[in-house]
Amino acid sequence: RGTFGDPANDMITGGTDPWNDLTHQMVDQGGGHYTATVEGTYIGEPFDYKLANSDYSTAAPGSNGRVVTNNNGEVNFHLWTNNGDPWTDGWYPNSGPRAGYDDPQQFGWEVIGSFNNWRQLGTDPVYSLADMGNGLYTGTFALSAGSYNFKFREQDSWDVAIGNDFGNSAANIPLRVWDDGAQYTFSLDLPNGRWQAVTTSPTPDLNGDGYVDASDYVLWRKSGGSMDQYNAWKKHFGEAPPPPPPTAFFARGTFNNYDESIPMTDEGGNVWDATVTGLTPGTAYNYKLANDDYSQDAPQGAFRDGTVPANDNGEIHFHLFNQTTWSDGWNPSDTRRAGFDDPHQFNWELMGDLGDGSGYVSHGIMTDEGGGLYSIDATIAADGTWPFKFRKEGDWGINIGVDFANNGADASTGMVTAGTYEFDLDLRNGRWRVIPAAVAGSRLDGAAVPEPASIALIMMTLALIGFVPRNGRCRQQCG
Repeated sequence: RGTFGDPANDMITGGTDPWNDLTHQMVDQGGGHYTATVEGTYIGEPFDYKLANSDYSTAAPGSNGRVVTNNNGEVNFHLWTNNGDPWTDGWYPNSGPRAGYDDPQQFGWEVIGSFNNWRQLGTDPVYSLADMGNGLYTGTFALSAGSYNFKFREQDSWDVAIGNDFGNSAANIPLRVWDDGAQYTFSLDLPNGRWQAVTTSPTPDLNGDGYVDASDYVLWRKSGGSMDQYNAWKKHFGEAPPPPPPTAFFARGTFNNYDESIPMTDEGGNVWDATVTGLTPGTAYNYKLANDDYSQDAPQGAFRDGTVPANDNGEIHFHLFNQTTWSDGWNPSDTRRAGFDDPHQFNWELMGDLGDGSGYVSHGIMTDEGGGLYSIDATIAADGTWPFKFRKEGDWGINIGVDFANNGADASTGMVTAGTYEFDLDLRNGRWRVIPAAVAGSRLDGAAVPEPASIALIMMTLALIGFVPRNGRCRQQCG
């Protein structure tokens, strides 16, 4: 199953989802091994995939994998279930089924991690893996003592990567190195859907909990361990994992080849800022705000970039809001938000299907409320859930959907009844909302926002006449 599926074969959601194309059935080869070939696609084309039964109760990898087609435009998949038993071959993942594929041989592989500063661009020859044939890649490297995270990835690219569960968007793989200069052999086995990172150096941490304590000594005694292993235990007794390095975020994009040359500044309160300079005014740039290995990013996910033009000074001012749960009534409500100062290069337009039978059309130019806020009232003609996006006036080249990504999924009104609704877009704070059209004075209607002193005078005056409004919505950057 994957992005290579034909939506016309989707019998589950009415012909819209390529993942519900169940025509690529796998063949039972016996012994818990299943195979399938997907063909008729472009050579070197990347596809997201998962090998699963109809209801996903058996599926691998846990996160979606990514693979490119071979020189025949094919992908040859392998699913290894181990008949439901845990794996004891010393490879990972070691629980659940494994998803693999024949090597398409479209690129080489390398190890990328905190031990080489998550090198973003350019192949790192020190950590390149050798092609051993039949989809097996290996490399042996000397590492300094420390706690690390790493992934396997396509050389010089994050387009295809393999993490803890062999998926492209999987978690990083943790690695603890106890002694300077320890030799580690990294192995990636594509057809069998597995990886290794092993060393010949004796480990002091026999139970793998990250600590060296009496329980490890007990295991050493019970297992009849070597004197070298005992000496390693004695040397490191009482040690615990070093704290991980603090998270840092970077502004990445077509303006810097997605590298780490533009670190963001921690402003406190989970807010990170960065300014990109020296750009061409009015030129649109793709961007992503992310940490070193992209495990924390916004807009979230591979191939989910935002797009913004540089302002008249050739600058873009980015803002990252590093929290994943929101209760301010805006969306997205369950992911980090990426915003930017309004470049004022164009107007914004509301596009969508609002139930009037016209299809996915324009519903008008939004009002610029200032401070990167835009609003418009639009009529929803029928009860239901209706899709929409914000876009640059008359141009789909720049648009914003559910998660602020360009050309991403539609935003949704949620289940609403027919009526007039206010659609709000907040560029700086990376958020949007749909609310019933407000009564006069409580909506984003373009009126000037009073200064704090003026607000205080207004509230005093209202108090003197015995009336203070309650439960009013904030006018601009609330939440």
